[in-house]
Amino acid sequence: MDIQQVKKEVLRSVRGKKSQTYVNRKLGFSYNQVSRWESGLIEISWIDFVKICVICRCNLEQALTEVFNFREHPSDYKKLIEFLLDEMKRKDLESQVGFSPYRLRKWFRGQVSPDLSDFLKIFDSISHLLTDFVEALGISEGVPSLHAALALKARQLSLHRELPFIGAFMHAMELSDYAKLSRHKAGVLARLVGIQADQEGLALQRLQEARVIEMKKGKFVSLPLHLDLRGDFASFKSTRQYWLKRSLERVQAMTKSSKENLFGYLVFATSKTAQKEIVEKYLQFLADIRFIVENDHQTPDRLQVLNVQIFDPREEI
Repeated sequence: MDIQQVKKEVLRSVRGKKSQTYVNRKLGFSYNQVSRWESGLIEISWIDFVKICVICRCNLEQALTEVFNFREHPSDYKKLIEFLLDEMKRKDLESQVGFSPYRLRKWFRGQVSPDLSDFLKIFDSISHLLTDFVEALGISEGVPSLHAALALKARQLSLHRELPFIGAFMHAMELSDYAKLSRHKAGVLARLVGIQADQEGLALQRLQEARVIEMKKGKFVSLPLHLDLRGDFASFKSTRQYWLKRSLERVQAMTKSSKENLFGYLVFATSKTAQKEIVEKYLQFLADIRFIVENDHQTPDRLQVLNVQIFDPREEI
């Protein structure tokens, strides 16, 4: 992906109908700095991009919250960097994107602001949410470089609405029970996910149509895919409802507790301050789970479903 071209299109789309002269004046420039940024002649810092979003009334803060769940002010790039990256991902930045350790240290110490293109690379290469970010800004129509990726993402997201078990189905292809087969055997994936045989056939058909899986050496393999449902509420909702229903079915069928099937709940009274801290711990808990999974280099032999919800029972739905 041509990040530099995406950056130019993002800048022009954020500015919208406001003139370069207007934005320059608001930023305090007596010359056409905006043109230099939009043409790619010079890089624009993240801090200056934040300022342009404010001037042009593009809700960057809301976009970062919606896509990444980042709840600090966008101008605090040090916190944003820390929020998006952990130690393992910093190494990925060096190998995948080419950011030097020296440059990374400067960012994490708050000594220099990353450029807008730096963050776009991070969103694309590490978080895999660049298209979600552009959509959340409300400027996707003005970023033609991402139109093909957005169309493919839309087809893939529709899978989650039609077949909400599709994420687990794709992970089942990684399990040792499927990996040890010499060739694909109908019914194995259905058994591993706990679905009907006809659902397996439909899932394989839809995944091939969406270019998410392919046949290699007689078996299906999942192509590299980083599809996040946070940017699509309808897909998130249908998937959440499906797994909550499956979870409820297991609870209803239980005759005794099991170490393999953990169910627990807490009901408590808290202050607003404590509730905020609980949410922060919950988000950190999810981040810790992802870290464990990403660093599990053994061949997986089981699927795991984690359902967690925090809500106030008095709130109207």
